[in-house]
Amino acid sequence: MKKSLYFFAVILIGAVTFLAGLEFGQKSLQATPNDTAKNITRDITALTADTPSSFAPLVKKAMPAVVNISVEKIIKYKYPKFNTSPFQDDPFDDFFERFFGFRHMPKEGRQPGLGSGFIVSEDGYILTNHHVVANVDKITVKLYNDENEYSAKIVGTDEKTDIALIKIDAKKSLPVLPLGDSDAAEIGDWVIAIGNPLGLSHTVTKGIISYKGRKEVKPGGPQMLADFIQTDAPINQGNSGGPLLNMKGEVIGINESISAVGQNIGFAVPINMVKVIMPQLKEKGVVERAWLGIGLGFITDETMKNLNLKSKKGAFVGSVFRDSPADKAGIRPDDVIVEYDGKKIDNADDLRWLVSNSAINKPVKVRLIREGKELTLEVRPSKMPTDEELEKKAMGQVEKSSELGIEVENMTPEMLKKERLGYGIRVKSVLQGSLAEEADIRAGDIIVELNNNKIQNTTQFMSIYKSIPKGKPARFMILRDGAFFYIVIKK
Repeated sequence: MKKSLYFFAVILIGAVTFLAGLEFGQKSLQATPNDTAKNITRDITALTADTPSSFAPLVKKAMPAVVNISVEKIIKYKYPKFNTSPFQDDPFDDFFERFFGFRHMPKEGRQPGLGSGFIVSEDGYILTNHHVVANVDKITVKLYNDENEYSAKIVGTDEKTDIALIKIDAKKSLPVLPLGDSDAAEIGDWVIAIGNPLGLSHTVTKGIISYKGRKEVKPGGPQMLADFIQTDAPINQGNSGGPLLNMKGEVIGINESISAVGQNIGFAVPINMVKVIMPQLKEKGVVERAWLGIGLGFITDETMKNLNLKSKKGAFVGSVFRDSPADKAGIRPDDVIVEYDGKKIDNADDLRWLVSNSAINKPVKVRLIREGKELTLEVRPSKMPTDEELEKKAMGQVEKSSELGIEVENMTPEMLKKERLGYGIRVKSVLQGSLAEEADIRAGDIIVELNNNKIQNTTQFMSIYKSIPKGKPARFMILRDGAFFYIVIKK
């Protein structure tokens, strides 16, 4: 009896609680303004309004201006001579005739390649990637819904941005893709890519802009001028040179590369970067860039501490070439450039791009920080030297450390590319009986890091080494004979 009363009481309490909650909920719902539900619906509608129900109208409009590019390179073969007598047949000729159908070994072969491009003028100018058409013997272009093949010639190429301008003579007016504004594009915007992946003509893929301003990605090497748009629109081999389009059908990028280890991580050269150099490619065939004559580095925690900086923003001047525009203007090593021609500098790559597109011999204001104080100097950029001239200048930038007993030199872009490095300096000589020799640092070693600081040039290296307190360790990352290892020296 007592148990029955107990359960009845529990049920009664639960029922009262439920009814009270229901009444409270009803009052709450009554108290909620109808506008709240309307606002939520409006927000969801606004978010989905830009989602296209179909990409077909855009594709139909853009497809005719996209082209497929096939290239051919003649490869010369070199074989050892098995028979030096001019009066006898080579003993291997019978073998090749029997198994391969020819008597003599071939002297040359043809290496094919694929790429994409898009038409930018009715008379046949086409934009694509430098790496698609560089060092080839034949370029053939196929248009959309056109069975003809057109021979193309290179008008101009630029390796530093991986852009090329080629031309065909189709003897008719061609459809053109409009160039958009890549600066106005935003992360999350819809984009489509059209190209020739794996030889599959005029393939369309879609995605969004995953990121903007990828400067750390440099498939063309450390000297590449990169500011990539990252996208998850699938891009494959053969897509290179094709357009990345916004929802207006405007080109905002030229598809350039993909991540070799990731999925749907592709990169496109921003079209605003291309607009800057295209007139020079058309007129001169090359891009004449300006030059200050400084070696640049990124600002590390150690650099901030040594130079008493408040921020990592800016381009660290590691070295200055003698008699260069920077030298004549009074720019010194350890300066930090924070503004160039009225534009703020976040890092070294920002400055490289702005300088490279400056007018030659036209004065430019440079704002920098030196020993905690701001200075404004005027510099006149000169024409960038050739790679050979730069190599001579770079090789002349040698510094000695009497304390360590070594002589170090800057590495040229070619040396860095050969070693597959983005930074580092080379040990030119080691003094006998010095700290460096005792620690087994050798001539020819490449110093990649010092106390976790990436070494960009000799001036930066000397500055970091001098800043290490007496009695503290100096930890060198060395590259020797293809192997990385550490050497620690106590100061």
